Amino acid sequence: MTNEAPSLKPYTGEYRHGMDPKNRITVPAAWRSEEGGCEVYIRVGGAGSCLQVLTKGAFNEAWAKLKYHPKLIPEKRESAARMFAARTTQCTIDKQGRMVLPPHLCQAIDTSDGVILVGATDRFEVWNPQRWEETQAAEQEDFDNLTKSLGL
Repeated sequence: MTNEAPSLKPYTGEYRHGMDPKNRITVPAAWRSEEGGCEVYIRVGGAGSCLQVLTKGAFNEAWAKLKYHPKLIPEKRESAARMFAARTTQCTIDKQGRMVLPPHLCQAIDTSDGVILVGATDRFEVWNPQRWEETQAAEQEDFDNLTKSLGL
């Protein structure tokens, strides 16, 4: 039986990883449950630029937002919730911190050059290294301006 990954510990940092022939990656120790294996949900996010890895709690919260959003008509809510669930794959992080990325998700972001795991506080993301560098470069100025305006 697997546990849910802890949702109180934020995912932070950036880790470069290779993948073995079975599409396994190693989740950083700081991001793992102390009890060992846990259940996560993976979906293509960010307009196809990365994979988002969500805890069970984060997945349920996102799904509920779609299913019960008050501004969407009932048919749209059902459709959005169904599409979100259908495009999400349930996976397990084993006791050694390994997670197998399904082949269709590896193809979606092109993992042939390895991957970069990026903390995104309530989830972590799996990026193609080149796309991650491009995204950082494109977002850096906006981030700098935002943090400056917030006094961070």
